[in-house]
Amino acid sequence: MFGFQSKFEDDPTKILPPRTLFFDTRVASNDIAMGGAVRLTKSLSIGAAFIFGRGFLDLKAPALQLLGFGVVQPAHLDVRKFGAPGVNVGFHFRPTKFLSLAASYKSERTYNLEGEFDTFELQGFKFVGEKLQSKVEFKLPQVAEAGIEIRPHKKVIVSVDFRFYDYTEVLGQPVSIREKGSNRVVQQLSLRAKDVRSFRGGVIVSATDKTKVFVGSAYTSNGFPEAVINPGAVNVGGLDLSGGIGKKLFNQWFSFSGALIFGRTRLVKPTVNPIFPGRYKGNGILFSVGMRLNKLPFIQ
Repeated sequence: MFGFQSKFEDDPTKILPPRTLFFDTRVASNDIAMGGAVRLTKSLSIGAAFIFGRGFLDLKAPALQLLGFGVVQPAHLDVRKFGAPGVNVGFHFRPTKFLSLAASYKSERTYNLEGEFDTFELQGFKFVGEKLQSKVEFKLPQVAEAGIEIRPHKKVIVSVDFRFYDYTEVLGQPVSIREKGSNRVVQQLSLRAKDVRSFRGGVIVSATDKTKVFVGSAYTSNGFPEAVINPGAVNVGGLDLSGGIGKKLFNQWFSFSGALIFGRTRLVKPTVNPIFPGRYKGNGILFSVGMRLNKLPFIQ
């Protein structure tokens, strides 16, 4: 990603004086997938892949125990782990040369993350800073996708696609931070996530034998309700517009494309979220560069 941001439309220091200074959220899963496909008949292909990854949560936010008393002190969760095996299976059906249908399914995956949690615990009548060895069970949602491709002309391809993310199952319930030894729950993160839906469409035009032009767009719904949004957990959904060009040079195909991401502005009212109200939005730019090698086997 070249640029991506989520921010307050207004000056955050005028809305949330010192609280906004303690938010820094990084959540990621870096995956490796190994798979293959087989053509069963002239019109039907199936494929599958095994997925394995490395995930981490690096969350900095005001300590919830102290925030309830009006005291702002930073807490820091830093956990990571290899694992989260899963599978991705799908099919591609071509009943005619003008029409293709496809669908795929990616299974739910679970990370048992381990690391440190810097927080505060009540001892006697005061909160004391603690560095706890902790663990977090973090799940990635199952994903289902289906699409259709139409060729109204030999030089034109039109496709539409629908994708469903089952976030209600994995993030609808609180995510528990547990002490590694005793397994006791130290804190819970509640996102009350909703299912996310994405509608996509695109067109590829073969302007010449050596030039292809492509454009597309997608709309994605938001997954977090207003009550749980804060500067470290912003989710706005929205629209993106993309375009690019593919060019055949020296008998090889090269492509360059870009996308503009327009996040929907979400106004979070104090009556719904009294601690972190405000106007949230997200915008970004994404670039993609690719090359297809036609002469070398197994390398594309």
